[in-house]
Amino acid sequence: MGVDGRRIPFLVIGATGVFLICASDGAWTLDDLQVMSELGDRVGERLPGYDGKPQAAVCLAFDEMKPRAWFGGEELRGHGGWVLGVNWLQRWIFAFGPKYGLRNGDIRRLDEASGPFWNQSPTARLPASPNFG
Repeated sequence: MGVDGRRIPFLVIGATGVFLICASDGAWTLDDLQVMSELGDRVGERLPGYDGKPQAAVCLAFDEMKPRAWFGGEELRGHGGWVLGVNWLQRWIFAFGPKYGLRNGDIRRLDEASGPFWNQSPTARLPASPNFG
């Protein structure tokens, strides 16, 4: 998935909230968390009626690190997120509880809004002349 021309590696939407997750083999920086956090802000703007804040995280594929929150100072405008080992991922997601989770109706509405919209535009056609090159 992408927002504003930037790619979100994993977008998880469920009963405990909205999560933007970037997998890493161990290398990460506060800049990575800043980008994911800013993308989370954009995702949140695209979810009308959603009261929660999308959570940004870097998930370390080969580490058992407990979840830790990292936030930048003034130079990163307070953006940041979570860093955690892969073995903590499920527990971390479920730790947020249902307060900011999406309900069945929310997920159905998002599914319908995400398309594709087969009835709204003409089907693609083959080019009139063949491409050579």
